[in-house]
Amino acid sequence: MSDPARWTKLGCLLEPDPTREWLATWAGASCVLPLDDRRCRVYITGKDTHGRARIGTAVLDIADRRLTELSAAPIIDLGERGSFDENGTSYPFAMRMGTQVHLYYLGWIRGVHVPWYNGLGLAVSNDGVAFTKASKAPVFDRDEDDYLGIGSMCILNEEDRLKMWYSRFERWGRDETDHKHYYNIKYAESADGRSWARDKAICIDFIDPVTEYAIAKPSVLKLGGRYFMWYSHRGPSYAIGFAVSDDGRRWRRHDALVGIECSTTGWDSEMQCYAHVFETGGTLFMLYNGNGYGATGLGLASMSTDAFVAMTATL
Repeated sequence: MSDPARWTKLGCLLEPDPTREWLATWAGASCVLPLDDRRCRVYITGKDTHGRARIGTAVLDIADRRLTELSAAPIIDLGERGSFDENGTSYPFAMRMGTQVHLYYLGWIRGVHVPWYNGLGLAVSNDGVAFTKASKAPVFDRDEDDYLGIGSMCILNEEDRLKMWYSRFERWGRDETDHKHYYNIKYAESADGRSWARDKAICIDFIDPVTEYAIAKPSVLKLGGRYFMWYSHRGPSYAIGFAVSDDGRRWRRHDALVGIECSTTGWDSEMQCYAHVFETGGTLFMLYNGNGYGATGLGLASMSTDAFVAMTATL
C-alpha cells in the first residue's frame, strides 16, 4: 500500500459569529465556487440561536488564506410553514450552469417519530449572491429505493450529464428512543439538474454496520480520468474517509490514506468532518469542520496535486 500524502493544516478560517444571527452558533458544511485564479466564493452553513440552519457566503482569498465579504444575512432563507425546508437550509453545493449559478442544498423539516425529514432543493442566481429558489418543493426527494430520506450531495458536470453522489438514509434506530441514523452514499444522473435517474447500487457502504453507522457529505474530484471521493464516516465520532473509482459508480475505500487526522488540542481535536475538496494552481485544498460538526468552526488544509497523484497512482 502507498504511504499517504499528508494534508497541511492551514488553520481555522471561520468561527461562529454571534453578531450574525444566521452564523451565531455554527460554521458548518461548506463548498466553493471559483471566481478567478486567486479567489473563491464560499457557501457556508450557519446555525442561529434557535438551531436553524441557513446558508450564507464569503470570499476566500486562496493566497492569503483568509475570508472576506462575509454576508450579514443568509442568501437562502427558510421555507414557509409546512414546506420541506421550513426548519433548515444546509449542506450547499454550488456549480455553474451556463450563465447562472445553481446552488443545491439540503432542506430540513422536523419529524414526529424521527427527528427530521430531508430533501434536496435548488436555488438559482445570476451573480452567485442573490438567489431565488427554483421550486417550493424538493428537486430530488424520497422514492421507492430511498424512501427514508436524502442527505448531502456533490455534483460534477461532464459529458453533457450531471453526475451526483448523495447520502441517503438506510434505516433509523430500533425505536423512538433510538435516533441513530444509518446512511450511505449512492449515485444518480441528470440531463437538466431537476429530473434524476438513480443507480440502485451503493457507492460507499458500511465496512462494519455495528460500529459504523453514518457515511455522508461526499466530495468528488476527477483527476487524470479517475474519480476521488472524500466523505465523513462515523463510529464513535466523525472522521474523513477517502475512496477511488475508475467509473464513478464502483468505489474502493482507502480510509487509511486520507492523510489528515485530529489535532492533539484545539478546534479539530475531537473530530473532523464535512470535507469539500477543490483543486487550483497545482494544489488541492480541503475545507472541513472540526469539533461539534461546525460548533468550533470551518478550517482549511492543502496538499500538492503532484504528491496526491503520485500517492494514488497504484490504487
